[in-house]
Amino acid sequence: MTLIELKQKITDAFTEQNQGNLDNSIELCNEVLNYIDLHRGESLTNDESSISASAFNQLGNIMQVRGDHTAAINYYTKALHLAEAVNDSVQSVACLCNIGSVHGSLGNSQMSKDFLFQALEIASRINHKLYSANILYNIAGRLLEENNLDESLLYLSRALDLYNQIDYLNGVVLVHLNIGCVHLARKEYLDAVRALHESLTLAEQLNDTMLIILNLGNLGQVYQEQEFDDMDYNVAQQYLERALTLAESVQSKRDLSFIHQGMASLYKVQMKWEEAFTHLELHHQLVQEISSTEVKQLVERMGYERKAAMHEREIEIQKAETNATRTLLHRVLPVVIANRIIDKEPEIADYFPSVSILFADIRGFTTISAAMPAHSVLRFLGYVFSDFDRIIKKHGCEKIKTIGDGYMAIAGAPISCDDHAQRITTAAFEMIESLSVPDEMRKYFDGHDPLSIRIGIHCGSVVAGVVGQDRFVYDVFSDAVNTASRMESHGEAGRIHVSEEFKNVLGETSYRYISRGEIEIKGKGKMRTYFLERPDGNG
Repeated sequence: MTLIELKQKITDAFTEQNQGNLDNSIELCNEVLNYIDLHRGESLTNDESSISASAFNQLGNIMQVRGDHTAAINYYTKALHLAEAVNDSVQSVACLCNIGSVHGSLGNSQMSKDFLFQALEIASRINHKLYSANILYNIAGRLLEENNLDESLLYLSRALDLYNQIDYLNGVVLVHLNIGCVHLARKEYLDAVRALHESLTLAEQLNDTMLIILNLGNLGQVYQEQEFDDMDYNVAQQYLERALTLAESVQSKRDLSFIHQGMASLYKVQMKWEEAFTHLELHHQLVQEISSTEVKQLVERMGYERKAAMHEREIEIQKAETNATRTLLHRVLPVVIANRIIDKEPEIADYFPSVSILFADIRGFTTISAAMPAHSVLRFLGYVFSDFDRIIKKHGCEKIKTIGDGYMAIAGAPISCDDHAQRITTAAFEMIESLSVPDEMRKYFDGHDPLSIRIGIHCGSVVAGVVGQDRFVYDVFSDAVNTASRMESHGEAGRIHVSEEFKNVLGETSYRYISRGEIEIKGKGKMRTYFLERPDGNG
């Protein structure tokens, strides 16, 4: 069978249920489930999971009609697990709504509403008018049971508006039925009769046995009310007997219980005690079968287990989100700064009296990149800067940012250290020596001077911290940062240009300082600077 054929069988099963052919509906659902189980691969596909969820959901509907709430809740729960596993929001809403309905049938009003409002939130989010209307209708039912009649009518009105928008006649029938029940509870008998007759007429057009039974039963109740001007015991009995015959034909314990209760009430007001007792006894027997303490406790436990599972799932989601956030922050920020953000430190701003700041840029790259495709430019910079990141991290320094083909790093922050000048120097020489061009990009550099970088380094104090709320970055600020940038821009390709302050901090080492004397530095005036070289003259 194709997926379309499997879905059609579920639709047919729903139709069979509405016509009172419950065994046929069960057979169609099992046929779908057996076929999927026989022909599936190692695991269910998303479509197969959704169709299986529909089949289990329909089986739950049938069990609920028959009054077997234990089986109903089991089927609904299986359907819900399948739907949630493949993020089938529509099917999840249907299952949550049905589970809420079971709790309502057992008198667990608050738990019923918990499930219904959870379903309503999802249905509203995905803008599913049919399920939103169904849920509103069910919530109205709980409110009616709680005798909150005005609010029940409000929810019924909202549901009716949605059903009319999508031209869903079954829903319109249900709403008019419950409007009739609300009017009955308010002793507005003529309004109740009008609403119930309207619902009954539509239900007969649809040939929906279940809805016909409910309308007949409620009309039987209206016509036996002492305060109803048109009260007529014979009319009431006709409605109830017709409803009883239909309920017996479809083996609906839920509806049979309701009709026997109506018959007992009718015979009682007529003082036909023997008949009243017989129907009352049958009513209580069915209620006991449907709502036994064992069944009710089982369903309640399953409801609480569902809530507990949802709570655990929410915790797992929060943990996953936290871990994802932690991983992301650790990738874009220094680890110690990322951890301070995760710990919800409100403001991160630190002062460091002495750090070493490095700026580097690729000589002539602006001209070369003008002839390169955009993706090649990004790939090349990614290749170079990834290698720089490795070197900076290797020597205990911290990358701050990249700007175009420029690269900035620091030593001595965010974790202070006394040897920051030595660390940044070692990293700078390795950066110069490691610079290379990937083989697949050499064609873009042919005819140009050999690839090289110029580096500038300066020492001084800085303020370092996190800037921004949404796209925050870790950055450093001070005049020392500007001076380090000037060391780079006034340097030469393939060389490390340092300030006298940096020389003093680095001190006498195996490196050689080649004095440039006092040179004019833009924005700084005359400064004494040096080229830093290895003892062999390289660098």
